[in-house]
Amino acid sequence: MRDLPNDFISSLSDILDAGEQDEFLHAMREEEPPVSVRLNQAKPNQGFGDDMHSVPWAEFGFYLLDRPSFTRDPYFHGGHYYVQEASSMLVGEVVRQLVGGRDNLLALDLCAAPGGKSTHLLDVLGGGSMCILNEMVRSRFNILDDNLGKWGRRNMIRTSTSAEKLASTGIEFDLILVDAPCSGEGMMRKDPQAVEHWSLANVNVCAMRQRQILTSAHRMLKAGGLLVYSTCTFNKAENELIGDWLVREYGYNTVALHCPEGWGLTQRSGQFSEVYAAYPHKVKGEGLCIQVLMKNGEQLKQSTAIKKKPSLYSKTNGILSKSSIKPEEWLLDKDSQKVYGFNLDYWQEYVSIRSVVAGAIPGIRMADLKGKQEVPHHELALCVGFNDHFPVVELDMEAALSYLRGESIPHDNAVKQGWAVVKYKDCRLGWVKSLPNRLNNYYPKTSRIKHL
Repeated sequence: MRDLPNDFISSLSDILDAGEQDEFLHAMREEEPPVSVRLNQAKPNQGFGDDMHSVPWAEFGFYLLDRPSFTRDPYFHGGHYYVQEASSMLVGEVVRQLVGGRDNLLALDLCAAPGGKSTHLLDVLGGGSMCILNEMVRSRFNILDDNLGKWGRRNMIRTSTSAEKLASTGIEFDLILVDAPCSGEGMMRKDPQAVEHWSLANVNVCAMRQRQILTSAHRMLKAGGLLVYSTCTFNKAENELIGDWLVREYGYNTVALHCPEGWGLTQRSGQFSEVYAAYPHKVKGEGLCIQVLMKNGEQLKQSTAIKKKPSLYSKTNGILSKSSIKPEEWLLDKDSQKVYGFNLDYWQEYVSIRSVVAGAIPGIRMADLKGKQEVPHHELALCVGFNDHFPVVELDMEAALSYLRGESIPHDNAVKQGWAVVKYKDCRLGWVKSLPNRLNNYYPKTSRIKHL
């Protein structure tokens, strides 16, 4: 049985009646959290056989009967699926309901790490939309950066900065997702630290921080734009009271969601807000609260002050010419000598972000330029739509795990000298460079498997 804070137990009377409190506490204390994954819909997936069944609100989400060793699965490292808690997939479904498939949207995930909701956002929006995916905490950004690189989409800009600084760019977004830092009540079943850190005082601190973040989000949202606000906590202070504050302070309108009865969600009403709660005794998941609000007011005209043209990379007979990314999308950063694959329709937004945010990453990293040589980046091999016009080194399971550990792998004399793509079945894993008597392993050091 898990111990839960007494103040937390007492606070449940604000959101649940007496009978339901017992069911809720039983689920929190006694039941094990489920294991779930969401498949990358743009990459091949062998799936998990009979060990998987569908998450009702996520087309590509699945529960697993047991927790496998994801570390030993090449498909995990190749970005073919994301290990994501099932109730958090509701955020992607909400976005799909509201704007799914639209090809002209500018979206922002303001608190994006570790990347489950960000990758879902990239999946449900059309490829012609652009997603700015931000995480202020640098250590958490590094995890986000790695997960987004594996996912392989080009319609994104990765940033690590504060909400206030991002708001100073003057960019206006059609949709902003704020999956807010919170007191983490939904994490208590699987994370003992969530129990240790919880207190009523911390709930109030989190609520204050959430208002600060949302104040900046409000500045960046277009009139008529949608604010998707979620937490992995249950209390009113971080949910209904936040929605009520947004309505009173800024005149937002609440947006109703379509949630079939079979999903098991509970609709809660504040003074003005409508919150949809996923409780662990009703939903097969850890727990989540979500609400959507629409901003009122007149739309501002987009600034046209930025006239600078992008620096394109025009070499057409090197390594990059074998990729599927069109040369008109090869963006060159002259300072770092890096080449990115990026939708240049959003060049102005990138320049605005780059002017105030150091290290913003447009699209996917394609190559580093070393003098006249192109050194292909790991992300290029994992990019969606990548063309296999390179030599391929096929590996079995054990050799693939050796490669993922950064170890040497057997040389294949059939592979010509130069760069080659490493594959396990239909899963691309990265690069090797073939030399006369060996294959140099170019799997990134920061991503290598350390323990099996």
